Amino acid sequence: MRSILLVDDDDDLRALLRVTLAEQGFEIVGEARDGQEGIEQAARLQPDVILLDLSMPMMDGVTVLPRLAEVASSSPVVVLSAHEDLQERVTALGARGFVRKPTTTAHLADILIGVSNGGSAGRPES
Repeated sequence: MRSILLVDDDDDLRALLRVTLAEQGFEIVGEARDGQEGIEQAARLQPDVILLDLSMPMMDGVTVLPRLAEVASSSPVVVLSAHEDLQERVTALGARGFVRKPTTTAHLADILIGVSNGGSAGRPES
């Protein structure tokens, strides 16, 4: 079972991801509502993969990405965002995957599995 940290300010989306990813065999080990909380939890939990939203209050995902690499270097980050125009930038900052919102649970699970196995995924679902 792969452990995941969810970092997204949308409570409803985190609840949906918690249920649907658990159904896909993932263990949600932590949830964060903003970037700072995400950094703190990543440092403490060292999850197999981090799912990160870009648009969050206080500290956005673009700011958080390099900090996650510092505190949880073995935890690859997958960005989940509606901002497809930032895909190249977040990849350059260290994201191993990018998934465009909205997406299907199956597509997201495939990306998370691939990234947690050492791969990368940068193409949005068509």
